[in-house]
Amino acid sequence: MLDGYYLHLIDSLLPSSSSQQEWGRLENLAALKFCKFIEDFGVARKVLPHLPRLWFKPLFRSVVYDFYYKFEHDQRVLSCLPDSLMHLLLFWPHESFILEEIIPTLQPSFVEYQTKSLVDLRNDLHVFYGKLSTLLAKAILQSKADPDAFANISSPLNIVDISGFVRDESKICCPKVLLDIMKVIANPYELYSTLASRNIHLISELEVDVQDNNMRAVSDILDLNMEPGSLIEISFNKVKFKISPRYDFLTSTTRFIIYKILSRSKTEYVQLVNDKISDDTTACFLANLPELKGLSVTNISLPLMRYLKSMPELEQLDLSNIGLQGHLEAICNRENGLEYLNLRGCELCNQDLDTLIQSPHLETLRQLDIGLNTFCDPEYRMTGLLSFCQHLKNVEILDITCCKLHSWNVGMIGQLMEILRDLPKLLILILDYNLFSSKVLMMYVTQLGKSNSLRYLSVSSPTDVYDLTDTIQVKNKNTDDFIFNFSKAINMRLPSKVLRVSDPRRLNLRKALEISISNMGLNNIRLVNQ
Repeated sequence: MLDGYYLHLIDSLLPSSSSQQEWGRLENLAALKFCKFIEDFGVARKVLPHLPRLWFKPLFRSVVYDFYYKFEHDQRVLSCLPDSLMHLLLFWPHESFILEEIIPTLQPSFVEYQTKSLVDLRNDLHVFYGKLSTLLAKAILQSKADPDAFANISSPLNIVDISGFVRDESKICCPKVLLDIMKVIANPYELYSTLASRNIHLISELEVDVQDNNMRAVSDILDLNMEPGSLIEISFNKVKFKISPRYDFLTSTTRFIIYKILSRSKTEYVQLVNDKISDDTTACFLANLPELKGLSVTNISLPLMRYLKSMPELEQLDLSNIGLQGHLEAICNRENGLEYLNLRGCELCNQDLDTLIQSPHLETLRQLDIGLNTFCDPEYRMTGLLSFCQHLKNVEILDITCCKLHSWNVGMIGQLMEILRDLPKLLILILDYNLFSSKVLMMYVTQLGKSNSLRYLSVSSPTDVYDLTDTIQVKNKNTDDFIFNFSKAINMRLPSKVLRVSDPRRLNLRKALEISISNMGLNNIRLVNQ
């Protein structure tokens, strides 16, 4: 999955009034007590082979669930994950372990819904999932590198898939670290146990700087996979290529390794960090991605957009922060529709949305981000964003952050809210930093509370409930009073629904800069992560 994709986490991002655990309270307490004992590997080796197969998944989920919800003084405890999770994996009684299918639903606490944005909640989940996936990968690799410590383990486990839950900064993503481990595993002088003699396929993710040393390390990993009697095979479901301008010219060797990575690993998702890179270098990547399911690029020229048409399997596309006004034909002319599309900060206008209406994507889109664009229609025509939203019948997540909707005629704002209210599958709607007045929020935005599907709404509080000369205390009181009245009027309440009202005065510096740049129409300015 691409970084901005939320759909695989949607059950964990939305609130639920019912327990997500498979066992009752007493059974769960007994399960946690049992898992305390199997943190000792000697105990686990004696007990787990005799455990009923049906117990493994609920036990794994109970430990994960208990660890995630450990709090001290309203703060989540961020200690090391228990070894019982590793031991359950090593004795896993099934042929495959696919983390996406096994991981339990982990909703935030009610307090976190009010104090954190959806992006913050997602990042918290990714931090936790990153630690968990690293622990599981470490267990598999250690079992191969140190067979004497894991002797006499019998398990049919053949595939371990942690893709979609690996953080970029994890050591599991580093080519040199993986290569060093692979070399230890490939040592022919080791005496291997029952577990070590069986090949295991680890499906993970990779982040690689496109320079000679890193690329050779990846190539060596793929070569070790192909050796006869290889004890472990590592493939990369998602690869993030970071291309420095210093390595803009790719040698024939580097080009061959790129092809080898994408073909041998059967990579489905690629992210290109390719700012200030020549078209020739970018084309070298795009030409090798015919079976790709997800693509994210930070820079692509208009002539290179033609490569998008040659990717028939593409389901997720992130072109955020690339100026595309008037140039969406390459996206629209695809035969197959996308499931996820990110056009955030692409300098789009109403006419571009008119173009998108003619594409096949409106029937297939489930997540759409068109934030930080300007959809201000001075002629008040029934076009652009209004008619575009009417076609989003399958969209579940819609982000329209900071699109200057407050500058519309209030009647058109009302029409837009009615259209959004009636979308049959819309679950999450982000309208942050469209600076609606208190009157517009109370009169029109409250219509969203009547939606049959909407479960998460984020808007910004108005600034017309106080004067600029008022003290901070007066501003805070008036804002809090408005939020209280607005919450009552829209009637979106926990535990089934979430209403988040952010205060524009409390933006972090980066967000404030992004909003200011968008409002001034200076979309050619890019903020770079340091």
